Amino acid sequence: MSQRAESAMNDQAAEAAENLLRLAAGGSDALSAQALRQAAAQTGAMMLQDAADHLRRTQILAEAATARALADLAEGKGDAQAVIDAAQSALTHAIQAQAETGDVVAKLMANLPDGAETG
Repeated sequence: MSQRAESAMNDQAAEAAENLLRLAAGGSDALSAQALRQAAAQTGAMMLQDAADHLRRTQILAEAATARALADLAEGKGDAQAVIDAAQSALTHAIQAQAETGDVVAKLMANLPDGAETG
């Protein structure tokens, strides 16, 4: 690992330790509220990343299925339109799932108990 990377990691560790000491000095309520904020933020980030990954995979599969259907159509085989429609439907559902995930994460962060507001 380069000295620059080690320095950045050391700086982050020092900052985390300072924040922890400051929160601990504020009492267990402040420390608990910060832990809740951090857990909610990490959970939300993972949810959004999973939704983005699902959308990416669905897009790749939809493009592959559409390309195959068009190739079959050119050769006079299969029901290309049904395959294309199914691929587009799957992609539409993945887009909707990502939007709904964003809404859930926003509600998660907005509905933290008193003393755990984000900001």
